[in-house]
Amino acid sequence: MKKGDLILVKYKLDVIGWLIRRFTKFHFNHIALCINDKGVIIESNRQGILPNHISKYKNIFLYKTKILRVKVDEKIIDELILEALLQVKKYPIIAHILSFIYIGLGLNVELPKPTCSGFIATLFSQFGVQFNKKVDPSLITPLDIYKSRRTYEL
Repeated sequence: MKKGDLILVKYKLDVIGWLIRRFTKFHFNHIALCINDKGVIIESNRQGILPNHISKYKNIFLYKTKILRVKVDEKIIDELILEALLQVKKYPIIAHILSFIYIGLGLNVELPKPTCSGFIATLFSQFGVQFNKKVDPSLITPLDIYKSRRTYEL
C-alpha cells in the first residue's frame, strides 16, 4: 500500500455499516485515503475527518478490507494529501446522523458532514479526478469509487 491508495472497509459488527451496505448494495461500507507509505490514513468517520492508522482495520473478525489504486498523475498525490490534511476537523455526532438521514431521504442539500466516500470523491475532484461524472462528488458511494474506471484493485 502506498500514499494515494484507497482502503475499502466492511465493518462486520456495525448496524450503521450494515445499513450503508444495504442502502448502497455493496459489500463495503467505508473508504479511507492512505496518506503515507507507513499506513497512516485519513478518513471521514463518525467523529469527523481525522487521521488514523490502517492497523485499526487489521482485525479480521471485525473488518474486511480491500485496497484500490487510483489512476492519477503521481505529481498531484502530495498536493491532494496536503488538501486532505487541511480538512481535518471534528464534527458532533448529530452531524453524522443528519448526513445519513439526508442521504437516506434523497434530499438534495449540502450535508452537515461529508460521508467517507463523499470526502474522498470531493477531494479527488478538486484535482480533476471524477469517479462518476453523473453524481455530485459529495454523494458518491464506495461502490461508485470501486466501479470507476479511475480505480483498480490491488
